[in-house]
Amino acid sequence: MSSRRFQNSADAQFNDNWDRLAQAIREIHKKNASILSFEELYRNAYNMVLHKNGDKLYNGVREVITQHLEEVAVSQVVPAFPLSGASSSQTNPNGAGGANFLKVLKTVWEDHTTCMLMIRDILMYMDRVYAKTANVPLVYDLGLDLFRDTIVRSQNYPIQNHLLEFLETSSEYYRVEGQMLVGEYDAPEYMKKVDKRLNEEEQRVRHYLSQTTEPKIRNIVEEELISKHLKTVIEMENSGLIPMLRNEKMDDLGRMYKLFGRVVKGHDEMKSAISDYIRELGKAINETVTSNTTAEGGNAASGDKQTGATVAVRWVQEVLDLKDKFDKVQNLALSNDKAFQTSFNEAFEYFINKNPKSPEFISLFIDDNLKKGLKGKTEEEVDSVLDKTITLFRFIGEKDVFERYYKQHLAKRLLLGRSVSDDAERGMIGKLKVECGYQFTTKLEGMFNDMRISSDTMSDFKEYLDKSVLEKPKLDLSVTVLTSTGRRLTWQSNMGTADIRGSFKARKHELNVSTYQMVILLMFNDKQDGESLSYEQIKGESDIPEADLKRNLQSLACAKYKILVKEPKGKEINPGDQFIFNNDFTAPLQRIKIQTVASKVESEGERKETREKVEEARKHQTEAAIVRIMKDRKTMEHNLLIAEVVKQLQSRFMPNPALIKKRIEALIEREYLERATGDRRVYNYLA
Repeated sequence: MSSRRFQNSADAQFNDNWDRLAQAIREIHKKNASILSFEELYRNAYNMVLHKNGDKLYNGVREVITQHLEEVAVSQVVPAFPLSGASSSQTNPNGAGGANFLKVLKTVWEDHTTCMLMIRDILMYMDRVYAKTANVPLVYDLGLDLFRDTIVRSQNYPIQNHLLEFLETSSEYYRVEGQMLVGEYDAPEYMKKVDKRLNEEEQRVRHYLSQTTEPKIRNIVEEELISKHLKTVIEMENSGLIPMLRNEKMDDLGRMYKLFGRVVKGHDEMKSAISDYIRELGKAINETVTSNTTAEGGNAASGDKQTGATVAVRWVQEVLDLKDKFDKVQNLALSNDKAFQTSFNEAFEYFINKNPKSPEFISLFIDDNLKKGLKGKTEEEVDSVLDKTITLFRFIGEKDVFERYYKQHLAKRLLLGRSVSDDAERGMIGKLKVECGYQFTTKLEGMFNDMRISSDTMSDFKEYLDKSVLEKPKLDLSVTVLTSTGRRLTWQSNMGTADIRGSFKARKHELNVSTYQMVILLMFNDKQDGESLSYEQIKGESDIPEADLKRNLQSLACAKYKILVKEPKGKEINPGDQFIFNNDFTAPLQRIKIQTVASKVESEGERKETREKVEEARKHQTEAAIVRIMKDRKTMEHNLLIAEVVKQLQSRFMPNPALIKKRIEALIEREYLERATGDRRVYNYLA
C-alpha cells in the first residue's frame, strides 16, 4: 500500500511537470516565449530525466511538435497551394501562385527552426543524458525529421507534389529559356544573361525559400543554361572562346571561366578548346618557319635580313610572344588555375617538339642575345628575354641535342670574342644548371677554364720567345684550345681570325678576316690585276668545306665591303661563278672588319652529321645508366630495367626501348652483365 502511494505521487509529480512543459512548448509555437521562465522549465525537464522518465518526456515532446505541425499544415500550407493548374500552365516558375506557396513554406520552416532552438535549450539535459544513451535523435534533429515527415512528406496533403512541380516547372522554364537565349545572343551576352539568372535565383531563395532548396534550384539553372550549351557557347562564330582569345577579351574569358567552373565538364571543355587553339597557332608558326628555311636554304648574304639565323630567332620570338599572350590570359582571366597552366604547357610542348629544329633554334636565339653589339637592349632586358627562353627550353624533349648546339655556338662566341660579357654567359649557364643539374653544364663551364688556360699559355709562350735566341715567327700567332678530348687536338680552322694588309689603288687597308677568308684572299696574290679565279679553283686549292666556302665568299663579294667582285652579280654563290680582286675598293676607315655571314641553321647534311654524333653519345649515356642501375640493384627483370633507364635519361632525351635493348646486349657481350640461369629476361651484374 505504501509503495503504491509513493508511485502515484511520482506519477502525479511527472504529470504536473509535463503539463507545464507541454504548455510552454505550445506558447513557444505561439511566439509567446517572452512570458516563460526558461530556468524553471529547464529544472522541470531535468527532474523528469533524473527520475528515469526520459522516455516519457521524449515521446511527449514528439507528440506536441507533431500535433503543432499538423495544425500548421492545415491552417497555413494547404491554403497557400496554387490554384489547380496554375503553376503548370505558367511558363515562368515565378508566377504569383507558386511564389506565394513557396513564401509561406519558407516562413513556416523558419518559424519551426526558431522554435526548435528554444525547445532544445529547455531540454538540453534530456539530450545529454537520455537521447545519447537511448540512441535517438537529439531534440533539434527530431524537430527537423518531424517537419520533413509531417509537412514536406505529408500523407494527408500533396505538399511534396507541389514542391516537385515547382522544381520541374523551373527545369522546363530554364530549358526553354536556354534554347531561346543561345539562339538570340552572342557568347558574351549569353553568359551575362546566365549570370543574371543565377543571381536572381539566389535572391529569390533568400527571400522565399529555405537555404536547403537553393542547391536544387541552382543545379537546375546550371544544368539547363550552362551544361547543355557548353560546346555551343565555346564554338559560337565570331564571339565564342577562340574569338575571345584572339581579341584578348579578358572580362568575357573570366566570366566564362567562373560560369563554366560551376558545372562538371565546364573547365575541361575550356581547357581542351584552348589547348587545341594553341596547337593550331604553334603549327602555323612551325609551317611558316619551315617554308622560310626551305626557300632560303641558309645561304643568304649577311646583309639579307632573312638569314637562317634570323628565321630561327623569329621562330623563338613568335613562340615567346604566344607564351606571353597565354600567360596573360592565365593571369587576368583564369585565376592562375594550375590545371589550365598544365594544359597550356602540354600544348606548347607538343608543337615545339613537332619542330625538329627547335633545339637548334633556341640555341641560336640565345646566341643572338649573348653576342656583342646588340642594339637597343640593356643587360636587364637581355636577361629577361633569356629567362623566358629557359621556359621554352623546359619544353624541349631532346635536351642533349640542344646541349650540342649550345656548345658549338658558345665556342664560336668565345673563340671569336663575340660574347657580350663573361657575366652574361655564366648567368645563362647558371640558368641551365638550375634546370638540368651540374652534369649538363660541366663541359660548358669548362670552356671558360680552357679560355683562361689558353690565355695563360700564350702569355708564357710569348714570354719564352722574347727570352729565346731562336728566330721569332714572322706571324703573330695566338692559339686557343677548347674542350680537348684526351690528348687529341682537332684544328678548327673555321673558328680562327687573321689581320692582313690589303693594297688597293686608293690606299692600303688592314682587314680583319676569318682564317678561311685569309686563305681565299692570299690566293689572289699570284694573280694579275683583273685575272679571275673560278669557284671550282678556289674550292680545289683551298679544300675549304663547301658550306663554309660559300659563306666566306658571300662575305667577301656580296656583303657591305666587296673585297672581291663576283661574276655574274647576285647574292648567291653558285658553281661556275668567277671572282676578281677588287683593286678599286675604297672605304673611309683604314681598319675594316669583314663580317662573316651570320650563323645559319644547319643544312640537311650538317644536321644528319649532328644527329649521328648525338646518337653515338646516347649509346654511351644509355650504357652508363644501365651499369649504374645494375651495380646498385645487382639483379633486375628486363621491363623493370627498361623503365628505370627511361626514368633516369628522360631529363636529357626520351630513350627508345629498342636502343636500350641493344645497349643491354652490347654490355652482355662485353661481360658487364649476364642473363640469369633459367630466365633470360632477368639480368645479373658482373663486378
